Amino acid sequence: MSENGSQNMSDEEDFMDTEEQPPRNIEKEAEDAKNTGNNFYKQKDYFKAIKFYTNAINLLPDKAAYYGNRAAAYMMINNYPNALDDSLKSVEKDPNFFKGGLRMIKCYIALGNLTAASRALQDLKSRDPNNSSSYASETTNINRLRDLEASADKDMNKNDYRRVVYVMDRALEMAPACVSYKTKRAECLALLGRYNEAQEASNEMLRANSLNAGALYVKGLCLFYQDHLDKARQHFLQVLRVDPDHSKARLAVKDVKELESTKQRGNAAFTSGKNEEALKLYR
Repeated sequence: MSENGSQNMSDEEDFMDTEEQPPRNIEKEAEDAKNTGNNFYKQKDYFKAIKFYTNAINLLPDKAAYYGNRAAAYMMINNYPNALDDSLKSVEKDPNFFKGGLRMIKCYIALGNLTAASRALQDLKSRDPNNSSSYASETTNINRLRDLEASADKDMNKNDYRRVVYVMDRALEMAPACVSYKTKRAECLALLGRYNEAQEASNEMLRANSLNAGALYVKGLCLFYQDHLDKARQHFLQVLRVDPDHSKARLAVKDVKELESTKQRGNAAFTSGKNEEALKLYR
């Protein structure tokens, strides 16, 4: 082959290498990812749906509906903190995105944050006053949960722990991710002597957050009532490291010290033959 022929082929190859590729259609790619996510959502494969909604968000991060779709999927797997974050972002991207505002309220209710839920509900009403039927159940749930909270507080003051457990069970049906409801329920189970149930409830909360002061306190309470005083004290002190203002844990540490002192006096009385005095102290 001639030198000129080789040169022509080289020029051709260079032209092919440098030929511009057609521009990407980012919007179409994002919509395709969203549609794939929708298909997985319909199949109830919410984890895969979340993956594709995330792909759509990465392609078009300012699209409010994509955050709304992912929030809906998070809600279906009871991941309300992430669902709330996405709902907030969807409304931030588009303040008129009604579904985003409604999901925000649902998440606040599920998390037991009634103050934030009420505020978000009033905001939604002010922006869409003619659509009250769409958030009627949320209005009912907020009011119902407030009534249940008040009832539980009264029952707690009366030491009616069985009733508190019942009320918190009803509340958790509407607010399944509310840590304070779970903690109050677990505490009352411990006070009722249902230690296995209380510890199981506490362990579930600690798996979600190992520094949950309320759950650590309940575990300490179970240990205290089962006479494992040293372990109980360790739990109460751990609570105070996490939350120095936890008044119940502070009192519990004093109770442990007093009980240990009483047991020591009882042992001393028994050793010295003062059986009647020892019996009184052990009681």
